[in-house]
Amino acid sequence: MLNFSFSTVLMTLLTSNILATVISLLFLHGKTMARVGYQVLTLIVVLTVIRLLFPFELPFSTNIYMPRFLSRAVASFREHWIIFFSIRLSLWNIFELIWVGGILVHIVRYLHDRRHIQDHIQKYGKDKTNDPGYQAVLNDLCRQHGRENRFRVIELSGLKIPMISGHRNPCIVLPDHLLLTSGQRYYVLTHEAMHYFHHDFLIKGILRLLSIFYWWNPACALLHRQTNTLLEMNIDKKITQNAPDVTVQYTECLLYIQKMSLTDAPQPPRFIERDGCFFAPSKETELKRRITMLLHASHIWQKISSGIIITLSAAGIYLLSYCFILEASYLPPEISQNYTVPTVENTYAIKIDSSTYEVYINGSYFVTDTSLVYYPNGIKIYNQKGDLIDEN
Repeated sequence: MLNFSFSTVLMTLLTSNILATVISLLFLHGKTMARVGYQVLTLIVVLTVIRLLFPFELPFSTNIYMPRFLSRAVASFREHWIIFFSIRLSLWNIFELIWVGGILVHIVRYLHDRRHIQDHIQKYGKDKTNDPGYQAVLNDLCRQHGRENRFRVIELSGLKIPMISGHRNPCIVLPDHLLLTSGQRYYVLTHEAMHYFHHDFLIKGILRLLSIFYWWNPACALLHRQTNTLLEMNIDKKITQNAPDVTVQYTECLLYIQKMSLTDAPQPPRFIERDGCFFAPSKETELKRRITMLLHASHIWQKISSGIIITLSAAGIYLLSYCFILEASYLPPEISQNYTVPTVENTYAIKIDSSTYEVYINGSYFVTDTSLVYYPNGIKIYNQKGDLIDEN
């Protein structure tokens, strides 16, 4: 039986932030990041995404009760002490309403951005699709991948670095001030086309929708930036194939594009930066990570051992977050003085028929129930003759 509650959201929040922090720490140490490899980093991202998509408690989950001061804070957060037009609400209920409201606001913003990107490119861009220099490269690429050449090429003012937009009608957008050699043109167009061939827009779309749903979770912002970098690393590796000469030429092209982006070209609109796939990152640290991944060589045993350790650690965090759920356990003094909490030691049940139990606490009849799922695991179950037949 799946259960969605404050506790399951809390576990999702903790787990996703821990996993996102693990990736961030690996990114901070270039040699470790390169030794681990982008495939392992991608796996951690996938685990984080799955955890965010499935914020539920599973039947085998075990509750771990928080300390008293934390339990009291959670109890206050969930207590229905706010009265609004005769409706009693808790701070948790108000948070849920704000959560849903924020989702609606971000959906409207997302749809507005999508429409605004196309309008901006169409209004200010110059169509260069039929330019022989662009057509020759794109025709060859599409032929290699068995695809029809559906790419448009647009030169746009106010853009610092090349990008691709549109998962159905792909449009490669180039800064109109960018002067490229034939080799650089090949790498730029190949990089952007590979984003389309590898369905990176679908991945970015899923993460964008996830960040819309969890707009309040800082892990989603981290996850979005980390995934963008990993997608770029994946394309970098696909193009260079670890060939030394190609790697050097490709790295030089990355540095050239980055250098040209530092000129006095106007800053592109924010809505374009949010949804495009870019050839070079806007931040120097991201470029450094990509070049480190391209140029750093590790011994095979180092990559394997590091990958295994990080993978097992991330998988352990992920699995443990479903095995154990942090739960508040607090009763106000005025209630706890007159209330006995059922435990394995003071509670047992007598099975009356296939779906009915009489529950006894401290030897006294407590209630007749149809399920023991909400009682502690391990309480003894007897038949009407007094024989032990099972344990919950």
